Amino acid sequence: MSKVIKIMLFFIFLLITVQSAIAVPPVTVLQQFTTGYVIEHSPQIYIEQNQDYTINFFIRNITNGVLIDNSTTNCSFYMASSTGTLAHNTNVIYSSGYWHTLISGGNFSSTGIYPYGIACNGIGLGGKKVFAFEVTKTGTDETKEFTALMNIALIIALGVLVFLFFYFAFSLDESHFILKILLMFFALIFIILIPATLINGYVNTSPILNKVVISFFGLFVIYFSIFIFWHWCQKSEKMLEMISNVRGTFSKR
Repeated sequence: MSKVIKIMLFFIFLLITVQSAIAVPPVTVLQQFTTGYVIEHSPQIYIEQNQDYTINFFIRNITNGVLIDNSTTNCSFYMASSTGTLAHNTNVIYSSGYWHTLISGGNFSSTGIYPYGIACNGIGLGGKKVFAFEVTKTGTDETKEFTALMNIALIIALGVLVFLFFYFAFSLDESHFILKILLMFFALIFIILIPATLINGYVNTSPILNKVVISFFGLFVIYFSIFIFWHWCQKSEKMLEMISNVRGTFSKR
């Protein structure tokens, strides 16, 4: 087995061991309570600009699961604007077996993120929920299509880089052995970034890719500078030798 193949296998093993660190998303731990209220609400993430929206929800006792009405409990609704200021604050109505409140479309006059919260308090018990609307012109995720296109574009770009790096690595002769190893090493990193992009998306992969590209160009500039300096020294030695030979010829005459 050649030296190049052995080194490639070593790099593959090394990179596979760290792949999970790139692909695994962080874990969030939530605090749990054994008494109080549970607010059961299925939030709508995307709201159409300038359209009215009604929030509906139930309240249950955490301990026994009993539905809570307005006989002993009152609820309030708070919503901040996309700039962070309080845009809407009202008491929530209870009727027909559930809680509900209407938010007029005037509160959604501009696109952006609108954080909101529901707070309910009874006799010695309470509960709250915090969510956020994203107001868009269509009421849908307008970034989803763009994100999918960017993911595809990044995967294609990584595939092209992998092909080019391996192509040049195997095209170079043994005098550029270090550059061959450098190209193969970064090609393997780009291969790992392809499934990382599929799992985490281009938003999470791009910062890693930027660091990899900067590192590659930094190492390439260092290698190229050393190679040019070494080549210049070789040429200088030949020139000095030629000058010495010419001087010897003239001295003999």
